This record gives sequence, structure tokens and C-alpha cells, in this order.
Amino acid sequence: MDPFREDFDAQKALSLINCIDVNPCSSLEEFEENLIKEDPTLVSGILKIEKDATTSNEAQKLTTKKRLKGLEAVCKESAEPTVPKPVKIAKRRVKHIDTAEGKAFACASGGIYDCMEKWVNERSRVTIKIRNDATSRTHAEPNRLLQGVIVAFDKHWNLVLRDVDEVYTPALRLRKVQASSKAMPSSVVYNLLNASSSGPTVMQRHLKCSMVVGNSIVCIYKE
Repeated sequence: MDPFREDFDAQKALSLINCIDVNPCSSLEEFEENLIKEDPTLVSGILKIEKDATTSNEAQKLTTKKRLKGLEAVCKESAEPTVPKPVKIAKRRVKHIDTAEGKAFACASGGIYDCMEKWVNERSRVTIKIRNDATSRTHAEPNRLLQGVIVAFDKHWNLVLRDVDEVYTPALRLRKVQASSKAMPSSVVYNLLNASSSGPTVMQRHLKCSMVVGNSIVCIYKE
């Protein structure tokens, strides 16, 4: 029966196949067991072929050094094989700034950082406006104004200041406490500027040193 003829009937051809000697197996494991019993020579040959193929595949797994040596052998003269370039990890740079009053430090550079580095070098007095709530960047209004000399700063705008003059408009519940020498240390207590006024309370104090958290800053400028 020619399968390439136009009148070839596949169903008829399948029905004519003699399947009397075929022993059906219920699973692959049963087929393997029967094959081992009936034709162990064939099984040995199959295992040898699989072993040779596995050994050949393992031999093809070359290390990076062997692959580079192979590339060097086929490279043109004066040419080098392509190798992965080392990736540089950006490190945080800390600049040491020498000033007339000692050493100061600054992290990062560019933009506002260049300005702050200049102010540190020149010992300039700058003005810093601070918001009421450092956790809110949109709704809190500025209520504190500082003037002082920047001693150190980092890329997050965290500042260390010296010789600081502070003007502050507190919440009503805090003004009596912050202006009380009994509740506050004498070095940080506020002075009321308009104690008798009916308007908003304004308080003032002078600090030898102060640290400002960057996320509370609204702006920094030099007058």
C-alpha cells in the first residue's frame, strides 16, 4: 500500500496492521521493565548512547577563561577580545573644606550644593525658612526663620549651623512653655517679642549651634 497515492486511505491502512504480537503496557515504567527483560542488549546500547551524549554536553561547558583564550586565538592581530567592563559604583564623596575657623565638611556637589559650599568657605550668614511640620511638604506653612553660618551639610540638605538667630511663630499651646525658663533650659529658651500684643505670638532666641533637618527646609538664601 503506497501512502503517496491519491487513493491512499489512512484508516484502512491502520486497520490492516497486524497487532497480535503487540503487548500493550499500562505505564512507562511497565514498558521499561518489559524491555529490559525481553531485549537487554538493546537497553545497554541505549544507555551507552545517552552516556556519550551527556559526556559530550558536559565537555562543551567551558569556563570564562577558556572562552577568552579561544577568542584570543581567533582575534585579529593587535585586537583584544571583548570582555565585560567593570561597573563603577558611585561612592558618596565628602569634601573637606578648610576655613578660617577650622575644617568643615560637605557632601555631593552641583547647583545648590555649590552655593552652600561657597557660603561655608566664606563663612556667610544665610537665611533659612522652615515649615511648621516636617512630615508634610504641601500643607504646612513656614513658621520659623533662622540666620546663621553653615558649618556642614549633606545631599539631603541636613545642616549644622553656628551663631544662629531664630524667629519663631509657635502654636498657641506651646508659647508659654517654650518661653518659660522653668520648662526649657536657659540656653534654648525663647523670648517673647510681643507678649502684650493681641496678634500672633512672635518668639526669638540665639543659639550657639543648631542642626536643621533637610525635609523641613522651605528655602535657603543669602541676603
